[in-house]
Amino acid sequence: MGSYRYLLVPLIVAGLASCIAIPIPQDHHNGRVVSIEPAATGVMTKQQVIAKGGQPESIWENGRIFVYKWDHVSWGIFVAGPAGDPAFFEVPTHYMLLVQFDENDRVRRVERIEAPANVQSGNASFEELVRNWSKGQKTTPN
Repeated sequence: MGSYRYLLVPLIVAGLASCIAIPIPQDHHNGRVVSIEPAATGVMTKQQVIAKGGQPESIWENGRIFVYKWDHVSWGIFVAGPAGDPAFFEVPTHYMLLVQFDENDRVRRVERIEAPANVQSGNASFEELVRNWSKGQKTTPN
């Protein structure tokens, strides 16, 4: 499903405003994509993660969780209408790589997730998402 749900709103708005909206496939990233394999669990150290991925965007829980963020753009929308200049909008899917370390600074857990819509919209706390993830709880709403 991913970013398809984000295409509906601009297309509906464009249709109501007598505009032309054309979805255009894209395939690029905004931000630095970081990949740490689950096999790194118990082996890779915090310093090795930094060497591979650079400094994380966020560090949580007393430095035991690193958060890397980026967007993948699968679609763009070209909009043209009678009331203004044409515009192009990207429709991103927000991703995060969460890396938790043990007391010896070795990778304890690593997971790439799509940021839930409730966090993207501000209806849920990013801090709560990371806290729940660190406890092994779901990161997506029910």
